Amino acid sequence: MSKTSGTLLEKMKDRRFRKTEEAIFEVFAENSVALDINTVIKGAKVSSSTFYRHHQSVNCLLSDYEKLIIERYKKYMAEILKGRKDEFELIVYWTLIFIGKNKDKISIVAERGNFAVIYRMVGLYKNEVIDKSRLTRNVDKLFEIYAFEVCGLIRNWQETDFAREGFVSVKNDILYLTYTIRDRLGALSG
Repeated sequence: MSKTSGTLLEKMKDRRFRKTEEAIFEVFAENSVALDINTVIKGAKVSSSTFYRHHQSVNCLLSDYEKLIIERYKKYMAEILKGRKDEFELIVYWTLIFIGKNKDKISIVAERGNFAVIYRMVGLYKNEVIDKSRLTRNVDKLFEIYAFEVCGLIRNWQETDFAREGFVSVKNDILYLTYTIRDRLGALSG
């Protein structure tokens, strides 16, 4: 993230910052090969000093965009779930809504980062998964398998451009995976 204070999400509230960031992201999205600073500043039409006010280096772009998505996701979910507890089905539902609403950026970042951003999103509701699945042993290992399963479902949904028709199916499949961890992975659960 940039060297100046504040998260990228906070800085995106500033119109000029957001416009510049959108130009940088566009260059990031259009160039599937390794980027260099000259490609970014020329494509985004910004100076190198402007770029470095936004990001520490070109190599940090992917992790910066992953962090931005996660920050937006946390804020979004905090607003949705304000004051609610034990609402796992709502977490899954609104997570998929968030992914659908942000599909363009999430697709680009997910593809570049081998779906690490989706894995991190799933990791944010680990405690709820553990509670719903009644896991007691090998929790971290089982959750890791579960998270990769969920990433696979979302990757398959992405292949249909996050079609609305697939939404209910993906939601139900995630709930199924959650509620059947112990049955499906019983040998590992001890």
